[in-house]
Amino acid sequence: MTYIDSDGVEQLAGVWGRAAEGLRAQGDKIRSCELRAETFGSHYADQMADVGPAVERLAGLMTHGGARCDDYRDKLRMTSGAITGTDDRNASGLGSDPSRQS
Repeated sequence: MTYIDSDGVEQLAGVWGRAAEGLRAQGDKIRSCELRAETFGSHYADQMADVGPAVERLAGLMTHGGARCDDYRDKLRMTSGAITGTDDRNASGLGSDPSRQS
């Protein structure tokens, strides 16, 4: 017989819901930003500074569940790092000589 702690499940659902809502709010903020080369870099840096910690908080919630949970958490962090790293390189290249971009 398996016992499910319904209070614990509800509490975890609330934590996950708040974390997901924070990421959605950041996505809305990023999508609403006007993309102009002269201001994009600074706006983007501010937005990405908020997204990284939000993803890390979500990944930090995945502390139980064995190997499957660890694998999902690691993939979430790896994906976040890849996206922000690629976008940081793109943002830093705006306004510079295109022949010098990699």
